[in-house]
Amino acid sequence: MASLNLCRLIIHSAVAACVLIHPCPVDANPEPASSPNAVCTVLMGGGGTVTPSKDINSRWFAINSTLSRNVLSALSRLGYHVEGFIVDIQSTDQRAKALQQELYKTGCSKVLQITDELGSSAAQPGVLSKFTFVVSVSRLEAVSPPSKAYSRAVRIVEEYEVAYEYDPNAKVAQDLSELAQSMATDVDKAGVLAK
Repeated sequence: MASLNLCRLIIHSAVAACVLIHPCPVDANPEPASSPNAVCTVLMGGGGTVTPSKDINSRWFAINSTLSRNVLSALSRLGYHVEGFIVDIQSTDQRAKALQQELYKTGCSKVLQITDELGSSAAQPGVLSKFTFVVSVSRLEAVSPPSKAYSRAVRIVEEYEVAYEYDPNAKVAQDLSELAQSMATDVDKAGVLAK
């Protein structure tokens, strides 16, 4: 199987895509976990929306960050061990490297990612009028034994993905809180995270 960059995970990972994780030099002294933790999940939220408008990107980072924090809180209340990782990094490669470092540091074996998609409707092509949040859960499986300091080939297996339509005309704080609870409840019912 060909090696792919971890950025595949950042943009809707392909089922069973194979990646190579290396020790992360970004942080000079990351504290690696001794081994991957099957119960631990990294919740990645925040940046990712990239439009020509800094204002739109900034607004969606704030909305996604609030939603991600609310989902993190809701999952924690349900008894899940979730590590929050909310970053305002728009470059796919840089997001992949940052996530790689976070996985290395925490030793988590699952990633719950909250992304937002902006699109246009058939009635208004070219006008951003359709807003969707996507929750995906992926797990990492080792396909080769560790070599140097947690380097290993891993397979990313997407286990779960659900899209949620978002109404930008609703009261944002109340709507995001309710949406976050709905997302956490759905993830809990799907049984894709371990407690």
